[in-house]
Parts: sequence; structure tokens; C-alpha cells
Amino acid sequence: MDLKAKRDALLAEARAILDTAKAAERGLNQAETDAFDAKMSDADAVAGTIERELKLGVADVAARAKLPEHQLEAVPVPGRVEVVERKRQPGEVLGVIVRSLYDHGRDKAGAVLAAEKKYGGSSPEVRALGVSDFTGGGALVPDEFSSEVIPLLAAKSVFRLAGARVVPLRGTLEIPRMDTGASVEWIGENADRATSEAAFGSVKLIEKTMSVVTPISNDLLRLGGSAVDLLIRDQIVQAMANGEDVAFLKGSGTVYVPRGIYYQAPTAHVAATAGTALANFRTDILNCSNLLAADNVPEVRRVWIFNPRTVNYMKWSMVDANSNFAFPELRNDNVLNSWPVFTTNNITTATNVEFYLIEMSGVYIGDGPGLEIKVMDGAAYYNTATSAVVAGLSRNQSVISALKKTDMVMAYANGAAVRHTVTV
Repeated sequence: MDLKAKRDALLAEARAILDTAKAAERGLNQAETDAFDAKMSDADAVAGTIERELKLGVADVAARAKLPEHQLEAVPVPGRVEVVERKRQPGEVLGVIVRSLYDHGRDKAGAVLAAEKKYGGSSPEVRALGVSDFTGGGALVPDEFSSEVIPLLAAKSVFRLAGARVVPLRGTLEIPRMDTGASVEWIGENADRATSEAAFGSVKLIEKTMSVVTPISNDLLRLGGSAVDLLIRDQIVQAMANGEDVAFLKGSGTVYVPRGIYYQAPTAHVAATAGTALANFRTDILNCSNLLAADNVPEVRRVWIFNPRTVNYMKWSMVDANSNFAFPELRNDNVLNSWPVFTTNNITTATNVEFYLIEMSGVYIGDGPGLEIKVMDGAAYYNTATSAVVAGLSRNQSVISALKKTDMVMAYANGAAVRHTVTV
């Protein structure tokens, strides 16, 4: 008889002693008590032996595989069925939370119980659902898990990718800002010295709520699985990245919307393009570069941000008098005047296209705590591609809403130059 069968037999015998007394509607007598305790003691001893055998089996397999000690628990033991946890991707729990909200609504206990059965009680999915706050059909994802989104955003948002500084934001945060540089004066011996200081001000990061809305098929939500969780995560992150780029470049700066670089840059730094000929583009590039240099803006992480259409025009359509491509460094190394060039379709492709020169070391993005996720089955949403309202119900879709707190400010008052009305 193997050890497990022996333990089961001992427990069955202990159960029989107890059932006999219960059937007679009496307690255990002394002989039965002694027998019951002996059976349970023997069963516990066998259970201990089983556990020790399992540990030895793990150690034996690990030794043969020459694995380090910290990996022993992950090694399967012959004859033992176990689930080995796969490596999860950052932000994947967002998809789990979305599907849990779809399946269980505000029933957090039901969502946690279902996740425990599927992923195991100690899994990141269960932990994320357990610490999230389920209210009003949504879930407030805490920092521990929502912070996984920030590196993903940095890879998709051109504004973050270009090197803006990211700081935590709780309500408001004041950032020191240099408005003018210090001046120098030459003086004689015993002469009075005029006061000369840099003029400092400050700018405030103030939490703004970005609402990201993205539809998803209900069939996919019901299907589930890690592939669907990653798809949901990527849809949310990409939508956030697009929303940030639009707002941080040309947001209106109202009480609810961040003020974009276009409107934070000094009026003298924002002008219409000189034209679309090669000489005009060279003039624009020179003037933008000179504006930042003349205002003593530190050159730490200076970048250009263009619409891809503009860059393609500069790479392929602009040639000199000898038909040589005009911007070889742009074509070969994606730099212009030695500064990196970034592109995004979140700069309009209509007749009023802009391009930007920005000192990104002086640009601050504030990221608020947590992330609020809501799932609305059959809700209507606005399709920007068709400029029409779509009924999710008729398409068997749910709408995912992700709410994130954020804002952006420039610490250098003259740290950007913009040229607009580019028509290429």
C-alpha cells in the first residue's frame, strides 16, 4: 500500500469510529477516544512522511538538472501533478480585471473566487483583484499594478519616448521654472555692485483626468486567456499613448485638459512656416535652433517632433540643385542638426501641420496614482475614424473606459519652438 492510500485508510477508520458513536447518539467512550486519537496520530505521521518524500523528490530532480536552490519549488516531481506558474507580462492583470468586471460586475468576491480557481490563490491575478476597489461597475487598480502601465506607455507615447521627465503626482506639484538667465557686470574697486539674479518662477502640475474609451468584442471577453488579456492591455495602453501625445503637444489648457507645448511655448517661438521649398525648411530649422540657443536653454535632450508625412517629404522630395538628397543625416540616422527626430500621427495631417523643437530635459509629466477601469456592455462610443457614434449593442461589443490622472508642464519658459501651417 502506498503512503497516500495508507493515510486515506487511517482517516477512513477514524471516521468510522466517530460515525458509530454518532449513530448511537452518544459521545466516544474511552476506548473509542484512544483508538480515534491513535488513528489520527498515525495519519498525521504518514502525511509528514509524504511531505518529506515530496521534498526529497524535488531535490533529486533539481540535483539532476543542476538547478540553483531558489528554483527547487518550481521543479515537477515524478508522479505528482502540479501547475507551474508561467511568466506573466507587465500590465497583463489589466486584461484580467476587465474580463472579471465583464463576468462579475461589482461582485468582487465572485471575481476573486473565480480567479483563485483558475490561477491559484497566490497568483498576481488574485492579488490584483483582491486589492482593487470595485465600485459602480468599475475597479480602481492600485499603484502596485497600475504602475506597470507607465513603462509600456513610455514605449508607445512619442512624448515620453523623447525623454520627458516623469514624476509622481498627487493633486498638485509645483515645479521650479527659470524665466531669464543671470546677467554679468564688471565693476571697479570699492564700486557699488548692482544686484543680478536669475528670474525664477514656478509652474504647477495639476491632476487632469484622461478618459480612454476602446471597444472590444464580447466574444473575445468570454473566450479569455492570456492572449486576450494582452490584447486588452495593449488596446488600453495604445489609446492612452495617443491621448497623451495629442494633449501634450496641442492640448487647449482648459481646466480639464493639459496645456500642450504649442500653447506653453512663448508667442515669439510659434510662427507659420517660411514655406515648403528647401530654402524655407532650412530657414525654419535655423530659426527654431537659434530661438532656443539665444534664450540660453540648456542643451541636454533636444528633440524634433514631426508628423511622419513631413519627414517623408524631407527625406524623399527635398533635393539640392544637383539632385542630391537635402538631409542625408535625417535619412541615415534620423537626426536633424544632430538632434533626434521623432514622428507621430498625433500631429494633424490637415493643412495646419506643425513641427516642434523641444528641450525635453525641461518637460515634466506628472502621473497620478492608480488607474480606474470600467466595462460597459453594449455601450455606444464615438468612432474617430468614421466620425460617427457606434452602438456597441448591435455589434456585440463592450466598451472599456480607463481613467488616468496626468498633466504636463515646461520648466524652461523658452524651451520649445514651433512651426505651423506646413502643407506637404
